[in-house]
Parts: sequence; structure tokens; C-alpha cells
Amino acid sequence: MDAITVGFWMFSTDNHTFHNYGTPFSYGVKNHPNNFTLFNYGYFSLIVNGKKVVTGIETNDGVWHHVLVSWQMSNGEWKIYKDGILAASGTGLSTGMIFNAQYVATNSTEM
Repeated sequence: MDAITVGFWMFSTDNHTFHNYGTPFSYGVKNHPNNFTLFNYGYFSLIVNGKKVVTGIETNDGVWHHVLVSWQMSNGEWKIYKDGILAASGTGLSTGMIFNAQYVATNSTEM
């Protein structure tokens, strides 16, 4: 897979009291569980093929948010939109690294 885009709605009031950093989306395959992972909804971090970027985007404020995350292999460009507004972006994240498109995608639910 040389590009991926994921969108979802989320709601959280988790303030990390119990060190629960939350993972609203994770795509992985056998032996590579973090091919594309967005975690820590109090301060979003994005992992692509084991390389991580910390974005500082917060979504644990007790309000519903729409989040869209994209990445492309050619230049390692990544973007995260929060409620339709570009909240963070960059290039050079796992540039040129293709990962296998197989089966395992997970999300978490908090009420």
C-alpha cells in the first residue's frame, strides 16, 4: 500500500488519569502491528511503518470531533484534519516505505 486515508468520529473525556493514551485507529499486519497508527487522543501521535510524529492535536475535550488522517509514500506527506480544518501536516514520514495491505484494522470505543 503506498497511500492511506482514514476518517472517523470520536468523543473522549479521558484526561490520562489512568495512563490510557487511547488508540482511535490502528492498521497492522502480522509482525508489523503499527503500520499506520493514530494514538494518544490527548496529544495525537501518528506512526507509519514504525516512524512516529507527535502532532499535539487534542480531542479529549468532551466534544464530538471528526478526524481525517492521510499519508502517502512518495514524499512521506501526512495530514490530520480535525473538524474539517487542517490541524497538522508534514513530509518525510516513512518516505518510500510501502506496507502490506492485509486484514487487521482496529479501533477503540469509549463512552
